[in-house]
Parts: sequence; structure tokens; C-alpha cells
Amino acid sequence: MELDPKLSPTQSYGGECPGVYYLRLQGEGWLLRDRLTAGDSSQFTVFENFAPSHWILRKYAHSEVGPPPGKGCHGDEHQLERRESHRRIQLPKWEWADVDGETVVRAENGCLRRATLGDEGFAEVRMLSDCKGMKFEARPAPYRFTRKRNASGENSLWFHYGKVLYIAKNMCHSTGRCSSS
Repeated sequence: MELDPKLSPTQSYGGECPGVYYLRLQGEGWLLRDRLTAGDSSQFTVFENFAPSHWILRKYAHSEVGPPPGKGCHGDEHQLERRESHRRIQLPKWEWADVDGETVVRAENGCLRRATLGDEGFAEVRMLSDCKGMKFEARPAPYRFTRKRNASGENSLWFHYGKVLYIAKNMCHSTGRCSSS
């Protein structure tokens, strides 16, 4: 998986998680297919990625107010669809999924699994890691940031993550405090 260096986003998804996550998905090859609203408090953004053996991996990234117990305000649901027959497999327990070469990798019930796909769906599923026994450990962030002011006086927040530099414009107030909006 590689980021597309030519990606120049033309759309904004707000300052919270979707503002970063949706752009990252598109940079990694996911195609934005639709944006849906379910009432006043829920939005679904539909992404698709081509999976092996003529399957499409579909991701329903949602943002909602008042999510059900055990869910956050942002999350994903997944579905596989066979391109020729339009046969669909709902995958409600998948918490994350992506295409990796000729396989689909997913997180489900605290485990990371890799699957090959065949004509009828999953041909071979292999456990990569059982993470259920892991405990949270506080660690410092692997990045640093600096505040800079450009020639026109706008404040920007510059994130340094390894050798990659991310710039978040207009996110720092003149007081030096930074916000997510």
C-alpha cells in the first residue's frame, strides 16, 4: 500500500477524524462513491476498493451522534460484493479492513486476519495476531509538531512524522493555542 503523491484533495470533510481519515483512504487508493445522510445525526461516506478475484471491498465510514453502546461516534462497516453477480456479503463485525496485494486484511473481535478470496467468498483465512490479551500502554506520540506563520501572517501547524511533513493550515490561533476546526 502506498500513498498517491499526486493526490490533491479538492474536498474538505471537517476538522475532526473524517478530515484526516477520508483523505488518507483516498490517498491509499479507495474511491469515494457516495455520501449518505440518515436523519439529523448520522452520515455515511461510502468508499470502495478493488479486491482480488473480482470482488469489491466496500467501506461505510460513519459519523453519528449518540452511537449504540460499544461504538464510537466514528466507525466503519464493511461489505464484499462480487462484481459480475452482485452477490453481497455483509461483514458487520469487521472493525477495519483493507486490500493488501492479493488478500484482504481485517480486524474482527480483537484479532487481525488475512483472507484470500475465491468465487464464493473466503477461500482461506489465516490468523495474523490475536490481540485480545493486549493492554493499553501510554506512549509518547511518534511525531512532533511546530507552529509557523507564513508570509501572509496565517498560522499553520506542521506535523513531522518520520520523513513525512503534514501541514494543517489555519488551525492555530494568534494566542498560540491550536484547535481542530
